[in-house]
Amino acid sequence: INVSSLQDPFLISSYSCQARSASFANGIAWLIASNIPWDYYSNNEFEIIDISNSQNPALLGSYDTPGTAYSVSKEGSTLYIADGESGLQIINIQNPLNPVWLGSFDTWGTVRSSHVTGNTAYVADGYYGLRIIDVTDPQNPVQLSYLETGGPTVYSIALEDTIAILANGWSIKTIDVSNPQFPVLLGSCNTPGQANYVVTDGTKAFIADGNSGLCVVNFINPQYPVQIASWYTGGNATCVSLHGNYIYMADGEEGLQVFNVANPYTPILACTVPPLHGTGNIVSCYLQGNLLFVSDNWWNEISVYDISVPQTPVLLNGFAWNLSTNAMLVSGDALYTANGEYGLNIHDLNMVDVDDPVQIPPSTFQMRNYPNPFNPETTISYTLPASGMVSLEIFNSRGQLVISLLQEVQTAGEHSLIWKGKDDNGKSVASGLYLCRIACNGKHETRKLLLLK
Repeated sequence: INVSSLQDPFLISSYSCQARSASFANGIAWLIASNIPWDYYSNNEFEIIDISNSQNPALLGSYDTPGTAYSVSKEGSTLYIADGESGLQIINIQNPLNPVWLGSFDTWGTVRSSHVTGNTAYVADGYYGLRIIDVTDPQNPVQLSYLETGGPTVYSIALEDTIAILANGWSIKTIDVSNPQFPVLLGSCNTPGQANYVVTDGTKAFIADGNSGLCVVNFINPQYPVQIASWYTGGNATCVSLHGNYIYMADGEEGLQVFNVANPYTPILACTVPPLHGTGNIVSCYLQGNLLFVSDNWWNEISVYDISVPQTPVLLNGFAWNLSTNAMLVSGDALYTANGEYGLNIHDLNMVDVDDPVQIPPSTFQMRNYPNPFNPETTISYTLPASGMVSLEIFNSRGQLVISLLQEVQTAGEHSLIWKGKDDNGKSVASGLYLCRIACNGKHETRKLLLLK
């Protein structure tokens, strides 16, 4: 917090932890009893954070999606965010400093991942199975088809030519998508654990299988996929990446597992890279050339490894990122991260250095509401840094305007108003997630409101 003006202090950066007290000297902050990942009464430790550079040069831009950002895929200058209960969100990142929302498709389920090829998006829609969406016009995406897969939930999807491979909870599903308007379920193969993530090499599927570790399924005949190998690793496998004959698997507290799968029937554990911290939890990994990006969601860090020698990853650098990262994508010099409730963030890889503290941009209007969730009304309050014409509007999760609450000039300072959960026609709106957007003097900010009846 900048306190150069005691009457008007403002946030310039933050670091997420559970600190009980703090002090600083010579540009170093000391946080006491800050590492309490699970047990409130144990694992209390000191954290020491360099605050000599309070501004963060690595964060280019961000977009707070309405739901929970689980994964991100890219086609051209367009990003597709698997945004949980808010479906598929479509963002233009031609200018990464200012991502622009283009459109969305609100599915019935909880979207965990998507695979986009050309103008077609294949969406893993949680409990509801597979959805295929035409995104030719990203402002008006159209569902081509829907196929219920019968599993507990679809977490991940991979595409091999005209065959979609789904990590479907307790099983792997193979689906013929040669005609996107009429997908056909071909086969299924149960896995020992929970199939969380899948990658393929053309005829084999490599699965991060939860507490059962690595699972390999042969789908050379997609009507009869068959498990050919498995390897218990001791952790919780949530993500895999394939690099030639090597598999890199995020295995929770056990760290990063590296397998040689030159013979997929007998995988060989090449090495284990433990978390950089004893209490780490590795949940995601992403490959770009000979670089492997690994996220630790208990320490909120991203590490970068050189895998020029595949069986011996070498740590190059990393940075402390004060949000947990569900998934990553690298394109050019930019790193895109899906950060749960904090949506999408874009980082300049040229600016990332060891322990570079990437931060959330400070709030402009300090908008808040109470209660949240609410029923039947909520009070929305905000602070104007300067006088100006204020616009305050409510949108649904598909980006459609529900009601315009305010269009008037207001003075600087604190303001508030009440939304009674009604649209512009005075009709009560349905339960669900809504977005409150305030704009003034060329700046804007959005907050999520949850109406529960």
